[in-house]
Amino acid sequence: MTERKSEWLSRVASKYRVVLVEPTYQINIGYVARCMKNFGFRDLVLVKPRVHMLSEAAIFSAHARDLLLKYCWVVDDLEEALTGIDLVVGTTGKIPRGYDPLRAYLTPREFAEKARDYNGNIALLFGREDIGLKNTELEVCDLVVHVPANPKYPILNLSHAVAIILYEIFIGERSKYGKGVDGRKIPRRSEMKILLQYFSEILEKTGYPASRRRRAELTFRRVIARSMISKEELYAFMGFFRKILVRVRQVDEA
Repeated sequence: MTERKSEWLSRVASKYRVVLVEPTYQINIGYVARCMKNFGFRDLVLVKPRVHMLSEAAIFSAHARDLLLKYCWVVDDLEEALTGIDLVVGTTGKIPRGYDPLRAYLTPREFAEKARDYNGNIALLFGREDIGLKNTELEVCDLVVHVPANPKYPILNLSHAVAIILYEIFIGERSKYGKGVDGRKIPRRSEMKILLQYFSEILEKTGYPASRRRRAELTFRRVIARSMISKEELYAFMGFFRKILVRVRQVDEA
């Protein structure tokens, strides 16, 4: 393996974190670890797994046993799993008939094309084998990815969905090989929260109907996340929103 290729694979390994929320079957955990190693991924987090031992998972992981031993860690809640993460990407097998910002999705290929130019740390969330991610967990996500499949049988096995998404990311990242790394600065998650707080306050201060506020906030968040906004762009928005809030507050005080 050449030094440059080794550096590229190291970037992939350090950039992405696979998070399994309450996985039920050791065989799936093992297969997930195996396909992670196939495509150069490394960090695996299990949130409240429903199994206590990973001995069977290690068997099904084949040559990815070292990944389970060295890079897999278990946490009690999703917040801990997202420590140090800049962009949270959820997955869903269920899509609405109409527009729903909670499940507005990108395909794996569409997401991979955006993610390859993103220089922050990305968490990929996969839900339970039986019910997937809950709505409250999808609300935590900045983006949602859905694997299109037969409408009559759209739900994939957990490890199969992981394999498809990681493959597309791998191909997308590989396309940048030899082209260097985009130098754009990306905003921290805490900075994104400030922008969203400004937007929420603007909705409240301008009398936007409370019944529609949550939907508007979630839609705005999804649009901003899909744009892979830079830190400079985010601060431009924040400055604009601050001016709006100053003016609205002055009206309120008058």
